Amino acid sequence: MSGQLTGEGVRLPGEDGAWLKWHKLRRHGDEAPFLRHNLARGIALGASMEVDISLLACGNFVCLHDEYLDEETTGSGPVRALDAAAMGRLHMRAPDGTPTQSPPLLLSEVVELMAVADRPAAAAPVQLDMKVPGDALTGAVCDRFATVVAPAAPNLLLSAYDWPAVKRLGGGVAGLGLGYDPSEDAAKWDFAEPGAAPAFCRFIAQHAPDAAMIYLYYRLVGDLLSAGFDIIAALHRFGFKIDCWTLDDGNPDTPQGLRQCLSLGADQITTNTPIALEKRAAELSKTA
Repeated sequence: MSGQLTGEGVRLPGEDGAWLKWHKLRRHGDEAPFLRHNLARGIALGASMEVDISLLACGNFVCLHDEYLDEETTGSGPVRALDAAAMGRLHMRAPDGTPTQSPPLLLSEVVELMAVADRPAAAAPVQLDMKVPGDALTGAVCDRFATVVAPAAPNLLLSAYDWPAVKRLGGGVAGLGLGYDPSEDAAKWDFAEPGAAPAFCRFIAQHAPDAAMIYLYYRLVGDLLSAGFDIIAALHRFGFKIDCWTLDDGNPDTPQGLRQCLSLGADQITTNTPIALEKRAAELSKTA
């Protein structure tokens, strides 16, 4: 964690500093999600970024996190009820509810921009966090997804809590990375039981053996560490890279969580405040 600050919130200082992943394309916590200018800047920098993808009535995919439009956009009702044309007449909202001039971002726009951009050789993939329920993954939906992402597939990574759904939607797309968040499965485990934590890691390795990235809630990492188990090291031994989510500058437990995740060797940190967190990590390194 030594070295110079870039000021862009791309990676933490140091030769092998962890990536700072721009959650919902945010660079600052007060920004609206999924802003096009942040996407363009992140692509130019080779930054690690995340967009959520939801299914529209027309079969297109839109970058929205919620099932309903009301909080993220100027619309209302289910996301699935609108087509791309109707979505284009809406605008994104900032966290305080203020409307922006930016319409919701379509997945096709993400791919088009990435396909023509001059990205750094060491660029991180852009994560597509799937918000499409498994029962909606018809053959037509999967075919449409494959067609949309194909031009940029080697620079993308599809993820979700539901690993079988990830495999169904993205497993047949050449070059596309896959990721798995075991948080919903972790809720079924009693980690107070002897041997539960190592068994959980074996479960992950058996359940999602070809995942390129495992996404861990940072508090689970800390709780297991307090109990004497380093889950990041255990999963590294299976060959996985680890993303710890979501650590935002200004939250009371972020300094401790950041220290823990970085000291254990997390490969990536998900954050809504990458620029501020880069500075925070440098400050923490000086007091370590």
